[in-house]
Amino acid sequence: MLQVFVKRTFRGLVLAFVAVNLVFFVVHVIGDPVGRSLPLDATPEQYAARAESLGFDRPLWEQYTDYVGDVARLDFGDSISTQAPAMGSVLTRFPRTFLLVGVGMGLTALIGIPTGVILATTKRRWVDRLGNSLTLTALSVPQFWLGILLILVFSLKLGWFPTSGIGGWKHVVLPSIALAIGPLGKTIQITQVTLRDELQKPYIRTARAKGLSEGRVLYHALRNAGVAVATVFSHETILALAGYTVLVETVFAWPGIGSLIAEAISNLDIPLTSAVVVAVLLVVVVANSLVDIMYRRLDPRIARGLK
Repeated sequence: MLQVFVKRTFRGLVLAFVAVNLVFFVVHVIGDPVGRSLPLDATPEQYAARAESLGFDRPLWEQYTDYVGDVARLDFGDSISTQAPAMGSVLTRFPRTFLLVGVGMGLTALIGIPTGVILATTKRRWVDRLGNSLTLTALSVPQFWLGILLILVFSLKLGWFPTSGIGGWKHVVLPSIALAIGPLGKTIQITQVTLRDELQKPYIRTARAKGLSEGRVLYHALRNAGVAVATVFSHETILALAGYTVLVETVFAWPGIGSLIAEAISNLDIPLTSAVVVAVLLVVVVANSLVDIMYRRLDPRIARGLK
């Protein structure tokens, strides 16, 4: 297990190195960080002074050498747009994103797994068709579109929830629903398919022939189907943390890591973008390692394979 953790950590470091290099060169190619940080009516003298203060007046190779050295020491400097420490801004935003992802994926588990179980065990065709239709809808609806629709209906028309920002529990409801819609569809689908497949296997027929109750039979089938369900659920959780939140937090003006990366890229803010990328990759590496440990608990065969 330690070997697997070391390999994942090494891969994460390599990805982080590649990502921060891409951030540096892409920003220099696609735009002008100095000009983006100044007003439109800035004079050439102001531009030159700003470039000197940020270190952009030096040759590119010097900027790159200092940049890589600072990142290697986890010193990302100050944000170009806010003048605040870049990593400090990231660490301030992360708990808010964790809250949003936690609530969203909690809804996914509470609704998705029981729904998948019902669809896998039901013998009523109308229930199966209705469930499959809802699953397909959940998989097809874009999260940003659903977010806008939720704001129009439940915020502007009904006035039940605020349109944006962070505050009490009402601020969490709509963005967490928008975040959960995609993972919900996949969780229902994988639970239904894997459990239905397990219920057709010989050991289930043997268990029923021996007189085990349907509840006990379903328990064993769910336990064996749990690895596939946990795989999809953990993958969707990581995607929600590292990807889906960008759209959802932008729509709802939720001050989390997703909206921060959108702001950093929009402002061509190299220090802030690099800090976000490294922090997110670190979280993903740790999350993947925890998923490996969870797999060992769910299936001893995986544990033997990881040794």
